[in-house]
Amino acid sequence: MRRYAGYRALYTMNCPPEIAPILKGILQYGILNARSCGRADKAHAAALEADHVHNLPELLYNFSQRNLKYYWEAERPYYIRARLKFEDHTLENHIIGFGELWNQLQLAVPTLKSDAEIEAEEKRANP
Repeated sequence: MRRYAGYRALYTMNCPPEIAPILKGILQYGILNARSCGRADKAHAAALEADHVHNLPELLYNFSQRNLKYYWEAERPYYIRARLKFEDHTLENHIIGFGELWNQLQLAVPTLKSDAEIEAEEKRANP
């Protein structure tokens, strides 16, 4: 676990070490995409890029299977569908860039647990 000094607290990052660098890469790439879109006066695209990655810092610090599953099954597909609506040359670059990171994430977490499995684990951890 890594510890980071915050404004008034010490934060412990509990994301598994095999997943953290991948999520960091997705976050970094998303921020760079948002900046690129902003500089190209594409505010809607910049907002979409930011929406895609805005929950990843919390997932890095307070990792949970439930939140990872939400990113994988809800936020990522929404981003892909929304990004497909843009008809510009950056679309392929954005999806390809994330594609490599998504492949790595899928290999690091081969099967995401079902909601029932997650609930059972949470109950065992917090009786």
